[in-house]
Amino acid sequence: MKTLAILSRKGGAGKTTVALHLAVAAQAAGLGRVALVDMDPQRSAADWWRSREAETPELVEADPGHLPEVVKAAKAPGSICWLSIRAPVRRRTP
Repeated sequence: MKTLAILSRKGGAGKTTVALHLAVAAQAAGLGRVALVDMDPQRSAADWWRSREAETPELVEADPGHLPEVVKAAKAPGSICWLSIRAPVRRRTP
């Protein structure tokens, strides 16, 4: 399984857009089952996914604390071949 996490400390840097485009491109390229993981509290990727007619790539909505479980499930035999993860911005605390 190929896993790609899109990370940036800055909000508005295009993480969601990049994660979406990479997931769709991987699906279109025939790389097997592709999943987009949306861990951002705003759920912009999930909103985009629900507005589409296509059911692929698959969508997984998860809180950041559940990422290890999501990756483990995706590694199961016959499961996901390509995982695009849209991670949330981590806010700095004073």
